[in-house]
Amino acid sequence: MEHVLSASVQDLEVNALSGHLFWTSAHAVERARLNGQDRTRYWSVENFSGRQLAGITLDTLGEMVYWLVSGLDMLDLYRASSTVDGPLVSSTVQLLGPVHSYTLSHVLHFYDGKLFWLDSDSRLAVRDVNSSDVTTVPMATGKLTTFTVVQPSLQPLPVGYNSTPSVVPEVVHPSEVAVSGTWDDFNITWATARGVEYGTTLYDLTLHYGNRLYAKVTSDNHYTIADAPPYTPLVLTLLPFTYWGSAGQVTVHLRSPESAPTVPVRPRVFITENSDPLSTLTTYTAQFRWSPPQQENGLIQGYNVFYQNASSQNASAGSSVAMTTVSNSTFQFTLENLEPGTTYTFQVEAFTSAGIGPRTPAVNASTQVVSPPPQLLVIGDAGLSLADMDTNQETALTQVDVDPVAVGYLGQEDTILFVDAGNDRLFSVKRDGTDLKQLVQLDSAPATLAVDWVGRGAYWLEGGGMFRYRLEGEDPTPTQLASGLGQTGELVIDPLKSTLFWTATVDNRTNIWTSDLEGTNRAPLFPSSPQRNRREANTPAPATVAPPACTCPQDMAVGPGLSIDGVGGGRPEVYFCGEAVIWAADTQGCTCRVVYNGTGETDTGLPCDSLTVDTSHVYWTNSEQNLLCSLEKASGRDKTCQDNPGANSVLSFSPSLQPYPGK
Repeated sequence: MEHVLSASVQDLEVNALSGHLFWTSAHAVERARLNGQDRTRYWSVENFSGRQLAGITLDTLGEMVYWLVSGLDMLDLYRASSTVDGPLVSSTVQLLGPVHSYTLSHVLHFYDGKLFWLDSDSRLAVRDVNSSDVTTVPMATGKLTTFTVVQPSLQPLPVGYNSTPSVVPEVVHPSEVAVSGTWDDFNITWATARGVEYGTTLYDLTLHYGNRLYAKVTSDNHYTIADAPPYTPLVLTLLPFTYWGSAGQVTVHLRSPESAPTVPVRPRVFITENSDPLSTLTTYTAQFRWSPPQQENGLIQGYNVFYQNASSQNASAGSSVAMTTVSNSTFQFTLENLEPGTTYTFQVEAFTSAGIGPRTPAVNASTQVVSPPPQLLVIGDAGLSLADMDTNQETALTQVDVDPVAVGYLGQEDTILFVDAGNDRLFSVKRDGTDLKQLVQLDSAPATLAVDWVGRGAYWLEGGGMFRYRLEGEDPTPTQLASGLGQTGELVIDPLKSTLFWTATVDNRTNIWTSDLEGTNRAPLFPSSPQRNRREANTPAPATVAPPACTCPQDMAVGPGLSIDGVGGGRPEVYFCGEAVIWAADTQGCTCRVVYNGTGETDTGLPCDSLTVDTSHVYWTNSEQNLLCSLEKASGRDKTCQDNPGANSVLSFSPSLQPYPGK
């Protein structure tokens, strides 16, 4: 059962050919479609006027509707067109004149140009529609209470039909709904609903996208849209219907047509230096990266990358721009074997099936300025991983049954070394997580590891002693180099200076200690003796200039984090954490500077658990605060901290951070 409309109904007639309902209340004559639409009023009379409706009937073939209005002692006969639509309906109403009869039954019928009703004496009264004469038809039954006219011609089929036609449409299948046109002027189209043999098929549609909602009834099988952005999700609900019935509605999820995308964002270039320790060859690699456009305007098909040697000698020679295309899931392009001392230019554009978007501004990078992508080896609750801080992507390097506690690496070989505390073993693994190998069984698991990429050795501190394992050689067992070092912490190495640095607590004071690669010539970096003020700075002053006074505090507070920066450069520095300060000191322990002072701030990640440095940033962790923090090491600005639960240790990873002598 379907609810069509709400109305006060006294008498009701149905015109099946035109699909209309006609009815009277006590004081009005109305009409609507069979589905309740297009409701309109023919005629009405005021309440308490002494007049009311007394019956309604249809002349289907003549397309007329008749009704009687009763007064005090007689009837008035009206008629109007049964098919005229719109505001002209009321204008077709005609008063055919008074009827010298009366009725109480509200029974009125039409047949063959005549009207039939029951008069006040319950007799069958007849009048020709074009005459005012009323006659009564004698009936053997005496008084009548109701009657009807039975005649097939009163229920005619549509012209040209020999049987009852189908008038209820079928459901439009979602596969028959499509989008056509361009994003700024397109149509949603659908197949004409099948199953209708007579009458007009209409479509009740609602369309929703963004914060817009449109509703419309149309006989077309398309709907035009001109204000939807490209590739916008559209939700269309479509209900095919006729005035006789409707099919089930269908909801279809579509998108507006695609357009060319906007420009990719954040174009940037990283330069990595790769040295071959067995030759004088140094090669350079550029990694050009970008992020997807802010408005993709469709499905990105791929990216066109343009690059050129932009140095002056090549530009004057007319160096051509090269292009390559990468997939839509690739956001970087690697260019290898770059020339030393050369500038390269990169651009990228995205494209969809609708077209190519604009290129990014040119980004220049010189092989004279090594700037590798920021990557960290992270030891956390989930094991060991390699995290790219630029793309926020992380690659797991260990399985769940491994418990890494210390890590180092050989950058030129893409090999990572780590200590497994679960089984006291030293392992190696490739940067992509493959080729896992056990190197040596240990007596215990040290919490710190430093790798000599020049001398091919792994160093660690354990139980107050210093140990070394030769990565190449005949001796398969670790060698103890020193003992009695106190309560040791972090360990770092500068193999080009043949120097080890580590933190240790001796006589209730935590300091940074140094030694050669054999563990001898040990000395504190920050001695308490006044002799420290007579040390020379790391870079000797000219003979005509007095050596500068040392600037490191007399009682430097040293925390657990330790790293070394600038290995192979003119002035390497040791970075370390204090209670609320990150310091950098020269390798003589004379000149100190504050990299970051977090005194009075909250969520600083200090004091740190571990600390590391790459070519541009300082990174540190605080497991108690669940923070991984970073800032620009040159300016000490742009500090950011992010939640990183379980990050216990970090180490910057890049072949460029491990130069070789003479490179």
